[in-house]
Amino acid sequence: MDDRLKTSGISGANLLKSHKAKKDVRFFSYLNLFKEDFTLTVYETTFVVDGKYPETEVVKLSEKFTQLITAAKGEVLKVDKLGKRELAYKIGSAKDGYYIYIEAKMDGEIVKDLERNYRIADSILRYLTIKKVTVKPIKKKKKKVAAASSTAPSSASARTAAPAAVVSPAPAAAPVAAPVVPPAV
Repeated sequence: MDDRLKTSGISGANLLKSHKAKKDVRFFSYLNLFKEDFTLTVYETTFVVDGKYPETEVVKLSEKFTQLITAAKGEVLKVDKLGKRELAYKIGSAKDGYYIYIEAKMDGEIVKDLERNYRIADSILRYLTIKKVTVKPIKKKKKKVAAASSTAPSSASARTAAPAAVVSPAPAAAPVAAPVVPPAV
């Protein structure tokens, strides 16, 4: 028996769950205990470091957070140091701050740990972490045009007959003119 099964306390009988489908046919779904290649969600996180700290401290903080992600089996895709910028409003006594943007593939638990570390660090003024949304283009459905030959009867006499008359749509009505109102005297 596998060590993972022993530690989880799951017996072999609980590995199979039966589901009753139509016509009394049983399907079995296996518990996915051995799946190690799970998909990670792409997150974008941006944080602002107080401007009174030197830039070397800001670089250390960004490296600390990227190492935190990679240590928890996340994958850092992109790190942008946007530089020192003036804040739109004062946060505490800070008038400016260093902006750092990190794009990474990570699990939700890593995000919780990352945000907890943001809150603990005194040098970080604000942070925001969001899921990156990938937009898939909508495919336009093509209208199927029925061919005239598929609707015609298949007999030999029908093939030699003249084609059916094409009916065109009725012409659109002319626009109605607005009533003329005499000017006020």
